Amino acid sequence: MKKIVLLITLVFICTFAGSLSFATSAFAALGDSDNPRQLSSCGDLELLNTHPDDYFEITTDITCTGMWTAIENSFTGNLDGQDHTIDGIQIGDNGIGVMGFFRSIGSGGVVKNLSFTNFDIFLLGYQTVGGVAGASAGEIDGVHVQGNVGGGQSVGGLVGINNGGYIHDSSTNVHVEADSHFVGGLVGSNEGAGPLIEDSSATGDVEGNENVGGLIGLASSSTTVRNSFATGDVECIRFCGGLVGGSVGGTYERDFATGDVEATTDFAGGFVGYSDQNSITNSYARGDATAPTQVGSFGAAFGNNNPVSFLYGTGEVTATGDEAVVGGLFPDTAGPFSDHSYWDVDTTGIGEPGDLDPTHAVGKSTSVMKSEDTFVDWDFEDIWAINPFTNDGYPYLINNINEDVPNETELIEMQGPNDGDANNDGTPDVDQDNVVSMRNSQLDDGSYVVLEFPQACENQFSATVKESQYSHQDADYDYPGGLLVFQIDCGDGGETVTIRQYYYGLDMYAQDFIGRKIKDSTGIAQTLLGASITDVVIGGQNAVKLTYSITDNGEYDDAIETDGIIFDPAGLAYAPPVATEVVPAPVSGTLAATGQELRTEFMYAVILTVVGLMCLTVLKRRKFIEKAIQ
Repeated sequence: MKKIVLLITLVFICTFAGSLSFATSAFAALGDSDNPRQLSSCGDLELLNTHPDDYFEITTDITCTGMWTAIENSFTGNLDGQDHTIDGIQIGDNGIGVMGFFRSIGSGGVVKNLSFTNFDIFLLGYQTVGGVAGASAGEIDGVHVQGNVGGGQSVGGLVGINNGGYIHDSSTNVHVEADSHFVGGLVGSNEGAGPLIEDSSATGDVEGNENVGGLIGLASSSTTVRNSFATGDVECIRFCGGLVGGSVGGTYERDFATGDVEATTDFAGGFVGYSDQNSITNSYARGDATAPTQVGSFGAAFGNNNPVSFLYGTGEVTATGDEAVVGGLFPDTAGPFSDHSYWDVDTTGIGEPGDLDPTHAVGKSTSVMKSEDTFVDWDFEDIWAINPFTNDGYPYLINNINEDVPNETELIEMQGPNDGDANNDGTPDVDQDNVVSMRNSQLDDGSYVVLEFPQACENQFSATVKESQYSHQDADYDYPGGLLVFQIDCGDGGETVTIRQYYYGLDMYAQDFIGRKIKDSTGIAQTLLGASITDVVIGGQNAVKLTYSITDNGEYDDAIETDGIIFDPAGLAYAPPVATEVVPAPVSGTLAATGQELRTEFMYAVILTVVGLMCLTVLKRRKFIEKAIQ
């Protein structure tokens, strides 16, 4: 009996202790990495302010209305948005200088996997203003902002001052405006010990006074920017750059800028306004640059000890002042020469082919700039690529291939039919490497065309082109949706893959088309045997779907070798009706008409004669019968 009581007592103690231990553990874990606080409403976001050191997860998309009060305490915790969106944040004047969704992200703080849409903060005169944070010394990874950001000094679409922080895989589509210095599409001022920005971008226009850039306004020593780009236009008073306004002692690798740059007093460059002691390699600028004084397609001022190499510029260079200093790549230099760098003399309007600018960059014609042979010692295996359909035929950066092609940007895919799922497979096109949706250059109304191929294949390039502008034409057919020209890498070789193309915006139906391709190697157009063409409705929009198979180095592959590379220019072909010759009716009074009339009268005479004979025969038979009866 005692043993039974003892056993029951032990079981009770163990059970109670276990429950107590579980309850204590669950309570202690709230806000820890193993049990982050859950945020599901705009009100829940206040917990970021009251518990700035904790771990958080956003569990659903959140919409905020009314004015937002910034998270005032420096955030040193961990916020995982889990790819959700916070919409509608608006921040007004509340007397606090440093301003953003967070006033500041402290060292050790992490914000990741989160998007802000319809974000609005416009505080001209305020210093240190950013979309996500006024200032950051922490880590921002996979964060995206869309909206408007305005302030005074040190203003950025993502962060006002990045003080030694790390920014990765983040982007802004933000109009940034400031009435003072250090203004950037992503970061206003990049400073401190080793701030690093990589795989990030800014696509909005930027306006400010001095040191204004499409990505960064001012970058101090130890800044590193890698695999990043800016596409917005830049306007400022001086020191304006497509990527960075002013930079001293920074490192730039595999970056590009495409926006137009204009300075009202001096120093405008397609990539950088003022550059001193920077290392810039494997980068390019495509935007126009305009200023009264110093202006160049890549940079405006080139200071001491600037090792630069493997660069090019193509934007038009315009000097509005009487004593302006202009250059193909740079207008002057106080440091060493550039290495293996070029500019387009035709598009920039500077110099002649073979000329050297002050940095010893070499001028080339447009056609030569679109040939791989021009770019001696450039790495066209791991860093650069070139083809006629990408980046207007100029070299582009492999790491930035999705962003280099304007009709393949993530933004365009997100804006596509069916809320960005233009092939209607249930997954947004932007999240799939094997689905490419783009605006159709054949049509002028912004309609889309979509390319879908197997997941095992890798897209190397894809673009639409008008059949009349292709290297060869199809004499018997028209292509109302243009040709979809693409190249994919599907492995070791010999693979047969299924290709699907979706054409939106056509005023014709599947029954009007056949699948055709034009072999670039021979110029021969041929029908895609076995192709199916169907009408589909996706997201309330009509589309025509073309499906066919193609084998590596088979009849339809234009890549010629059995190497896994498939190159194909194909599309929906329509045979216009053949015009037939109409013989005009004879006109009365002509010889032909007279002959026709005689033939007609002759026929009438024959018919009357026959009828008369028949009547005569009937009458004779009638008289014979009557006589017989009598």
